[in-house]
Amino acid sequence: MYNSHTHTSNSHDATAKISDLCKEAVKNSLTGFAVTDHCDISYLGEPWVMKGISGSVKDALWAKENFSDKLFVGMGIEIGETIFNHKAADKIIQGNCWDVVLSSVHLVSNMPWDVPFSQIDFSKADNDIIDKFLIQYFIDMQNMLQVTDFDILCHLTVPLRYIVKKYKRQVNEEKYYPVITDILKEIIKRDISLEINTSGFITKENYFMPDEAIIDIYKSLGGKRVSLGSDAHTAAALTDGLLQGADMLKALGFDKATYYKKRKAVEYRL
Repeated sequence: MYNSHTHTSNSHDATAKISDLCKEAVKNSLTGFAVTDHCDISYLGEPWVMKGISGSVKDALWAKENFSDKLFVGMGIEIGETIFNHKAADKIIQGNCWDVVLSSVHLVSNMPWDVPFSQIDFSKADNDIIDKFLIQYFIDMQNMLQVTDFDILCHLTVPLRYIVKKYKRQVNEEKYYPVITDILKEIIKRDISLEINTSGFITKENYFMPDEAIIDIYKSLGGKRVSLGSDAHTAAALTDGLLQGADMLKALGFDKATYYKKRKAVEYRL
């Protein structure tokens, strides 16, 4: 088992120490994990962004050196909102010898809110605004796929964590299947990986992002490349949901998952 999505204290919302992540990985017999701290392009002007990335690189290199006989620790990055400044994103992506580049959307463009959706109170939004928000989220992700060089697309349906799970709003996910299908087709065309994000098991709600229905659509389209990531922000959460994710993928007919070394895909049997 390999975890392609983790955060250390170099991310603004995480507390995990790199040494504790390594110890947890060894304890749970992981092949390894990737250190993929946040780099949100929408906040690039803030000094803590690049300071965090510098610290993350330093920590990943330390782990590579000190745990090389026990784990493969990938040096990675989760780069968000690349369409806000794709030239700056390109410079960051090309500026380090990453093992893996994750890309995601946390802040949606062309909406009344100019903050990450984790900070939005969706209980006060009417249904039309929520619909427009989700449409724009998927459009932003499509645009990200067109302009950004990355390896794994993260937590495809993550706004639903807040809209549905946190604020208990009703959303007909199937309404968005046409645009989601276009995104899945582009993932397949580019031969990058769809992340199966298992952070829903950290909160004990036990769900995947995307869910099984969308993963099944991906497979029906010919999608083969999947990566497991717990999106852990603490060491204790490192392995949460990974085994459940592997079992779910096998039940859907996948027999392999992917992680990355020097941005080259490495497959392993589930």
